[in-house]
Amino acid sequence: MSTPNGPLSFARRRHARKSETARAAVARRAGAGLLGSGSAQFFVLSAFLAAAFAMGGSARGDIQSLMILRPLAALTLGFGLTSLEWGHIRSCRCLFGLAASCVLLAIVQLIPLPGTVSYALPGHGLIADIDRASGNFGVARPISLAPSQTWNALWSMMPPLAVLVLGAQMSGAEHRKLLTLVLGIGLLSACLGFAQTVSDAQGPLYFYDDMGRGLPVGLLANRNCQAVFLAALLPALGVWARLHEAGPDPRGGRGVSVYMIGASVLGLCLVPLILLTGSRMGAAVGLLAFLAAPLAVRRAKRGGGPPAAGGRAARLVRLLPLAG
Repeated sequence: MSTPNGPLSFARRRHARKSETARAAVARRAGAGLLGSGSAQFFVLSAFLAAAFAMGGSARGDIQSLMILRPLAALTLGFGLTSLEWGHIRSCRCLFGLAASCVLLAIVQLIPLPGTVSYALPGHGLIADIDRASGNFGVARPISLAPSQTWNALWSMMPPLAVLVLGAQMSGAEHRKLLTLVLGIGLLSACLGFAQTVSDAQGPLYFYDDMGRGLPVGLLANRNCQAVFLAALLPALGVWARLHEAGPDPRGGRGVSVYMIGASVLGLCLVPLILLTGSRMGAAVGLLAFLAAPLAVRRAKRGGGPPAAGGRAARLVRLLPLAG
């Protein structure tokens, strides 16, 4: 029999402390998933993505649904900015840098310049002739030859900025859930595109007038957008399958999981849908995505645990929802 201070009693106390610590960690994770700020970002971003695919199939300025989507994007972006920290920006500094460059490029093109400066820019000679003939020579004009279109391009950056700001704040587990949502939307768009190929070109399956009629555009309005979106799903399917695998084969081999088989079948089904769009850009991106899929799968972490913070797998999972 061991004494209260004997080795057996010490081992029991140590085991009890470990069990209590593990239970506390599980409780903290469960609480964070239900009440933490990350959970709020996830649900807001999930709802916004659903709204974006339902109303934002085109960025043309005459699309009426954008009157709802863009203010919603502004509210979503504002919500994300209230909890954005410098650490979130550092973890996705390349994406934030790219986004800032795009926004700055549009803003610079809208800054009015003196007439003598703007007329000297390439392509502005005709504007100078028109101003001279109309008696407005020397009026300050921006670099953009079509400022209304540039404003539209600037406003169209609002939805991806909202996705970036919210996505940078989410955990690895939430990124995996978001990846599942994006894949579900993508497969829905693919199925709708297939139905469009066998239905009337003037039927109700097309949500945008005079855009993409007779082509498998899915939830979007343009065949190029649909093709590139479906191409982006190819590596995303492989990563999703890799992250949901149960682990290596207990007999010692790696094995092939049901997830990976299903992802491969779905990927093969997407290839003809990409080609049916007739988009050369989609075919090129699809080829690149097909070649990049094995690399993406190898870099994704196998099993159910969240990717390590700052690791390659974490960055990859963070990028895929944004790419969708």
